[in-house]
Amino acid sequence: ICSAVSAKKVGIQTGHL
Repeated sequence: ICSAVSAKKVGIQTGHL
């Protein structure tokens, strides 16, 4: 699951765009 939206919300980019 790509949590790109979640990562962006938290402000942490896990490289999953």
